[in-house]
Amino acid sequence: MSKAQIVLANVEVKLRGKSIDAGPLGPEHARASGGVGIQAKHPFIPVHIQSRTKAYKDGEETGRLRIYSVDIAGVTLHLVVLYGWTGASKGSIDAERTDDLMAIAREELNMHPEGPEAICGDLNGDPECFETLQFMLRNEGWTDAG
Repeated sequence: MSKAQIVLANVEVKLRGKSIDAGPLGPEHARASGGVGIQAKHPFIPVHIQSRTKAYKDGEETGRLRIYSVDIAGVTLHLVVLYGWTGASKGSIDAERTDDLMAIAREELNMHPEGPEAICGDLNGDPECFETLQFMLRNEGWTDAG
């Protein structure tokens, strides 16, 4: 999809009372791949956060990670949208790469004001495959709702 097509799609979505944002596509393939984003119905307006770490900026460039904040009744909710590499099995390179994105998101979230947070998307592997996720579940009060 060209930038002009994306702009037209965004205009059409806004006319329907919704907002949309999408990050870059992944640079690894000749075809369009990766690319995460969010769509919300008004009055909720997701805002792409301003990066506070270089690692997060680098993670976004993969087309597989993007963090948004959404104001809900005066409370800021941070939403991590993460798209893991296909075929992530325990100990695989794909699981390690996905886990790296999880660690980057965790680090970036720690640089922003405390509040409710959620990780959404597709890890493309079982939770046991990701050390960072396991640490978050065991030691930081996260819950796996999947």
